Parts: sequence; C-alpha cells; structure tokens
Amino acid sequence: MATSKKVTVNSLANEIADILTEYKDDIDDLVVDITDEVTKEAKNELKTISPVGETGEYRDGWTITVKQKGISFFSKAVWNKKHYRLTHLLEFGHATKNGGHTIAQPHIRPTEQKYKEKFVDEFERKVKR
Repeated sequence: MATSKKVTVNSLANEIADILTEYKDDIDDLVVDITDEVTKEAKNELKTISPVGETGEYRDGWTITVKQKGISFFSKAVWNKKHYRLTHLLEFGHATKNGGHTIAQPHIRPTEQKYKEKFVDEFERKVKR
C-alpha cells in the first residue's frame, strides 16, 4: 500500500519524475527477467528439436549470449556456438556436390517466433498485474 505524503506545488515535478524513474527501473528489471526466462526456454527447445546428425554436437552447441546491455536496452541471442556455420544450411537446406539438394529442417525460425510471442505475452501479463 502506498504511503501518502504531502507534496508542495514546487516539488510536484520532482515527485512525478521520481515515480516515473522508479516505474522505468521496475520495467527494466521485468524485461531482463523475462528475457532470461524466455531465452533459456528457447535454448532448451532448440537442444531438443535440432537435427541430431552423426555426433549430436550440433544439438549440444546452443548457447546464450548477452548481445547488448545499456541504458534502456537489453538483448540476448540464442545461437549455436560450436556449429554456427551449419545453422543456415540445416534451416533452409543446401545444394550438394553431386547436384542434389538437402531437405530443409526448420528448427530455428519456428522457435524464434514462438518465443518472441511468449516474451510479449509474458510482458503484457506481468505489466498488467
């Protein structure tokens, strides 16, 4: 429950600025928390649904990196650290040396879309609380 305090006309602008700053800080924390949660889930899903291959190394290569963290901006990326060159080839298929073409194995784009939507849903749900 918010406590009431007397605010003079002269200090009203400062009080409003303080409240808005506190709200912004709460939203920033919320974005970081939801981003952490969603990227972990996306990484785990990619580890589950990625093509296995002969060794399983591709599937195990998924990791999370903080791309940028600064004033009013926070970004993380889920990417395949061990076999990043294979992601495009597996996602979209590719020509083979004997003139054929491999079958596309979409796993990144569907996961990305799913977790983008989940981020927005979680954010809206928690902000409305």
